[in-house]
Parts: sequence; C-alpha cells; structure tokens
Amino acid sequence: MRRVIVGLVSLCGLLMVLGAGFMIVDKAIDQDRRDNARAAIEDTLDQYEDTRGKGRAGRLMRRAVEGMRGLGRGMLFKTGVDLAQVLPNADDGWSVRAYDAADAQRITGQPHAPSSIYQNATQSVLARFAAAQDSGTDLLRVYEGAEGLIAIRLELSKPDMRALDRARPNEVAALMTPEARDRGGKFLMSVDGVDIRGEPSLSQDINGQPHKADYLHLRFALGRVMRGEVIATAPPQDVLALVQRLNMAEVWNALPQEARAGRGQNASIVVSAPQD
Repeated sequence: MRRVIVGLVSLCGLLMVLGAGFMIVDKAIDQDRRDNARAAIEDTLDQYEDTRGKGRAGRLMRRAVEGMRGLGRGMLFKTGVDLAQVLPNADDGWSVRAYDAADAQRITGQPHAPSSIYQNATQSVLARFAAAQDSGTDLLRVYEGAEGLIAIRLELSKPDMRALDRARPNEVAALMTPEARDRGGKFLMSVDGVDIRGEPSLSQDINGQPHKADYLHLRFALGRVMRGEVIATAPPQDVLALVQRLNMAEVWNALPQEARAGRGQNASIVVSAPQD
C-alpha cells in the first residue's frame, strides 16, 4: 500500500511537471517531436502501471495512469490541418477576402437578426456564419466577382479528430459518418469522397409561413471532423466550379489510415444545380 501511495504522489508530481512543460512548448514543437514526446510519456506511464498493486490501491493507480494518458494525449494532439489550404485560389476576374457581417445581407437579402421572432432557414444560416466569426477557429472567406458573391464557411472539430486518432477499429465508421444535419438536402456531386449537397430554397419559418431563399446554399461534411457551408449569389455553375476545387486532401491526409477507407473519386458531378 505504501508503495502505491508513493507511486501516486510521484505520478502527480510527474503530471505537474509534464503539464507545465508542454503548455510552454506546445506551440513551439513540430508534430514529429510532439509524437516522440507522447511516446515517451506512454512508456513512462507503462512503467508506473507495471508497479501498481492489487485491490483498491491498484485500481486507484490505474485510474491515475489512465487520466494522465488522456491529458498527455490531449495536450500533445495537433490536427495537422490548415483550413486555409482547403480553399482554392480565386479564378481570374475573382478576388478572395475575409467575410464581413455586411456580406450576410448582400448575399441573402437579410441582416442577421438573432431574435427568435425572425427565425427562418436564412437566419439559421446567418447565425452559423456569425458564430464562426466569433469562434476564432472556423474559417470564413468570400469570393467576389462581377457575377456575384460566394461565401464559404469551414469548421474543423478538434475533439472528433482527437477521438478518431484514439478510436478502436469498430469506432471509426461512426466518426466518419456525417451527422444527420449534414446529410440533408439534394446530393449534387462528390469532391474527393465528400458529398456536396444543395439545400432547398423553399422552407417554412418558425411560424409556419413560407420562406424562400433567393441565394444558393450548399453544405458538405467529411465525417464528423470537418464541415462546410456555402451561400452565394453567383451563378450555380460558378459556385460548383469553385467547390469542385476544394482541397479535401488537406483533411484526408491528416486522418488515420483506417479512416481513409471511405475516400471516393474526385468531383463526380451528378447535377448542375440545386433544385427546389
């Protein structure tokens, strides 16, 4: 028992030292060094686990080791994804810039109105774009040309990427299946194994009244790790041509090998534009 208590105290001390150290150097070390550090932590924890006793004391030691494993993996985990690399360069005659709140009304014809009195499909879209502006992690860009505007929102889920990194083989499929909200709409095309879907322009608002969206609205998701949304006033053919050039490989290449099994063929166009 005494040996286990000493081990727990030592483990807590190691946790504090490692935690402080990695908080300092987390942004300064590259992924290879981070992986090596994580492996060293795992080896050290294996040694601690081998020394645990039996009974209640042994269970306490095991839980402490498991908790520290999780903390170490979390501190040292990096997605390896740069969302800016997912977006294509602007074509000739187009420019690309940061999204501005004024773009909401320019594209949808409505300003963002958080009050529930005005909730409809468009306000839900604008609420997600507004939240992305405040998140500090999502990426918003606007492509502007003579034919109109195309706004793209990209969202990366670090918790789901971390879960995928640690997932057992029988858990991968669930993490690589988009959530129900990302599987709605009409299938338009597949870009490198990622389905692009068009949302209907006709819907009902919160009061059951008809609501028509006078803009193009697309959504897509790579499993649960990355999702994207497009709203545009540009012609459908211009929007689809841009979306077709999304560099999904930036995300695919950051995933474990087991998660890439569902990767499909690049840009197989089925229809030219969303239908009502």
